[in-house]
Amino acid sequence: MLAPAGARSGAVLLAVALAVGACSSDGSAPVPSGATSPPAATSAVTSTAPSADSAVTVTGVPEDLTAVLTDLYTGAQVPASATAAEALADRAPADDEVRAEGATGTWRQERVAVVVAGPSDRQDVTLAVDGGDGWRVVGGWWPSLGVPEPSVGPVPRLLAVVGSDARPGQDPARARADSLHVVGVDGTGAGGVLGIPRDTWVPLTTGGEGKINSELARGGPDAQLQALESFTGLDLEGQVVTGFEGFVAVIDALGGVELTLDRALVDRFAKLDLPAGELLLDGEDALAYARTRMTQPRGDIDRQLNGGTVLLAAGAAVQSAGPLAVPRLIEAADPHLVTDLTAEQVLTLAGAVLTADPARVPNTVVPSRPGTTAAGTSIVVPEPEARGVLADLADGALTP
Repeated sequence: MLAPAGARSGAVLLAVALAVGACSSDGSAPVPSGATSPPAATSAVTSTAPSADSAVTVTGVPEDLTAVLTDLYTGAQVPASATAAEALADRAPADDEVRAEGATGTWRQERVAVVVAGPSDRQDVTLAVDGGDGWRVVGGWWPSLGVPEPSVGPVPRLLAVVGSDARPGQDPARARADSLHVVGVDGTGAGGVLGIPRDTWVPLTTGGEGKINSELARGGPDAQLQALESFTGLDLEGQVVTGFEGFVAVIDALGGVELTLDRALVDRFAKLDLPAGELLLDGEDALAYARTRMTQPRGDIDRQLNGGTVLLAAGAAVQSAGPLAVPRLIEAADPHLVTDLTAEQVLTLAGAVLTADPARVPNTVVPSRPGTTAAGTSIVVPEPEARGVLADLADGALTP
């Protein structure tokens, strides 16, 4: 279950599953004839367009996607989302041979792909989706073509990440929420992870007052999302919900997450027994760490902080694994998540994770204190400064 951090040669990823509105197709550029051909088996294809003197070779992707990549690098029009089309509008055609490598996967029966080209210090990355009507570019970054900034969908982006209390065999969408976080990215490399104590006392969208985490069991994911939006005052593009079993499976599919503990943690209720030091946590240990309250001086408040730490460790794993790992990880996570996010949303949010600067992504919890209701129920009450912290995340990033 537990291994030293040095026991693996490189981190593998998780955050795609735990962090991914609305990237619509309106404003798309015209579709070139090559992009409408039927999908073909994965192969290496070389094509040279008359608009440029460069040859484009792409391995690891279907021929119809190779055609789109060829048009991308030779300056022709490409099918693209509105934000990607805007980013690519003034690109310069490649003036040399382009050799690219891609990887594909699926999300909710839509094909997703990531294609990389060039040296690692100035690498182009193209994110593409085929929803059944042909491939289109939905994001990426292209330094070789003179595109100055990454395109990772409409920004800022704010996502609810909900850990359900569902045990194996239970429906994650109908249990209480065990952990609640809002993850933000602003498109410039900055972001934030904001934990919301599960016992926060709020007006419920399903009626009356109660703990914010009860909305998931009472009204399902939609009710939980509405409660989070009402409490935070933030416009959330969607949410990702997973139960215990799904959380463990996703972490294990990624190879675990790396954490450093300054003290040993033992909590028999959370099934936690971790030594101090640099650790590689598998799914079970990561779940126990994210759930422990007994080892934390501020109980549920610190537990939400731990959950944010796991999310940041997942983001680091994404970056370590690199862009080509993303399609495989998206496909592996798909069965374990309850979410309304599309393939385009998931893929571009993965792009936002890849381009984030860890030093510019703070992890904190809504300022809160323990309290009780008139009936004597133990609850969590937001402090007066909570409004300022919530407003700070509206632009997708928390102030360090």
